[in-house]
Amino acid sequence: MQTVLASEIFQIMIVVVPLCIIILMFASHSWIEPFLYLAVIGVSILLNMGSNIVFPSISFITHAMAAVLQLAISMDYSLFICHRYTEERSNGLEPLPAVLAAAKKSVKSISASSTTTIAGFLALIFMHYSIGADIGLVLAKGILISYLTVLILMPLLLYSCRNLIEKSKHRQFLPSFKKFGHSVVKLRYLIIALVLIVAIPSFLAQRNNTYLYGDTSGSSGAGEYAQQRQRIDDLFGTTNPVMLLVPNTDLNGEIALCAALKASPLIKNVTALVTVADPAIPREFLPQAVRDNFLSQDYSRIIVNLTAKEESPESYGAVEFIESA
Repeated sequence: MQTVLASEIFQIMIVVVPLCIIILMFASHSWIEPFLYLAVIGVSILLNMGSNIVFPSISFITHAMAAVLQLAISMDYSLFICHRYTEERSNGLEPLPAVLAAAKKSVKSISASSTTTIAGFLALIFMHYSIGADIGLVLAKGILISYLTVLILMPLLLYSCRNLIEKSKHRQFLPSFKKFGHSVVKLRYLIIALVLIVAIPSFLAQRNNTYLYGDTSGSSGAGEYAQQRQRIDDLFGTTNPVMLLVPNTDLNGEIALCAALKASPLIKNVTALVTVADPAIPREFLPQAVRDNFLSQDYSRIIVNLTAKEESPESYGAVEFIESA
């Protein structure tokens, strides 16, 4: 799955980067500006990926998605400085004073934007699901690195490429939004009312969302990982393992529980110490390696393989049966 995910993220980047260049071409004032933006964000992404060494480990999911999210979230920081530089040049300033003024006037808006984003990612640390902290720390660090890189590297690139920027200027492709802005102001009360009307049912509707957490929950069934998993299931049958921990003080209770589980059509097989060794044999006589696989100081481990796939009504029914057994 790790290899498949990395391959798919690479394919996404192949599509996203050219699209970003095309969109930025329309939004910029010079043909060279989009490449400056991508250079700065590229350096930021590399620094963030390299600095992940400060963590003991990170999830491969975090590693795969961090670059795309960092690109999407922090790209606008470079735009702030570059557009401010263009305005200062239009006001008659020379390149160096214009770069200095652009950096000075943009730092507040960039700082506010990055700070709120970092705070949002740091909030993920408090999730009980541990990947939240993993994603939150990596992306918060990435936004901080993007913030510092933009403030340091972008002004240097603007000044170093000032002649290229001037020579590659093009007309503004995007239309003026002044009329649109005036219309929004005139209709502000109506728009606020519409937002409130839409927000209330949207809030109520989101409470009815269905959330999936299993290995197959994020797959459309058309990817390579899903196809490989289907071939395995066709060859060996569906296996959905569930682990139970029960107190190891009631041997007869374990035997009865395993027998009840085996009798269910929802369960493929049950593996426990009472199923791999005769319960009549005192546990002290069993090899230590066997006991270590199933016994701890206070609990016995029982591995139950369900016949249903993850995130299915049948698997939920099997879990309910196990809880009632």
